[in-house]
Amino acid sequence: MGYIFAILVALAIFGSNQCQAQNICPVAQNSTCDMSTLACCDKNFRTSLNITNQCENSGTFADPFCYRRIIETMYAGGGIQGLMSVCSAFNLFKDCLGDMMVDCMTYPYFIVLGYPRDLAFRTQVLYAQLQFSCGAGMDSFIYNENCLPSTWKASIPALESCRNEFVLSEPNDRCYAMTNYLDCHKSFILNVGANV
Repeated sequence: MGYIFAILVALAIFGSNQCQAQNICPVAQNSTCDMSTLACCDKNFRTSLNITNQCENSGTFADPFCYRRIIETMYAGGGIQGLMSVCSAFNLFKDCLGDMMVDCMTYPYFIVLGYPRDLAFRTQVLYAQLQFSCGAGMDSFIYNENCLPSTWKASIPALESCRNEFVLSEPNDRCYAMTNYLDCHKSFILNVGANV
């Protein structure tokens, strides 16, 4: 229990230090996503992770494939500290978006903006992955810190294949594709448990 408390204290201190370097973004007026606020919050997210010069300086929503690989490298190479850094930045990102968070993190918003369907879905998958890793999945990372990074690194090609299959699935088959996608991740998690 003390271990988790120490991690939470470190995360709070790290998070408060990150707030000092953030740009002040427009405040959400309602739940409809505003691109200027999203871009500002996204820049703060990338600044917090020190990845502003990556992926041709684009926003995470403009090149989710590139940023997902960078973030997964942080998980695989940084262990708990890598996860905490990503989650601290992601929590600041969500707080920055405020009431717009749901609208800004789902594919319909990007479809309306004219993004190709596969890019819009990849963006939503990236945000969903961050939401899980920094929420319900965090316990799995913490309690399996000895094997999770190496298992994650070894599973990246298989996870990538699952994501591609989901993103490229037909809209009418989305439920079936989601079941397959979840089964793929389930096998990854079970593999982590077997390696503990």
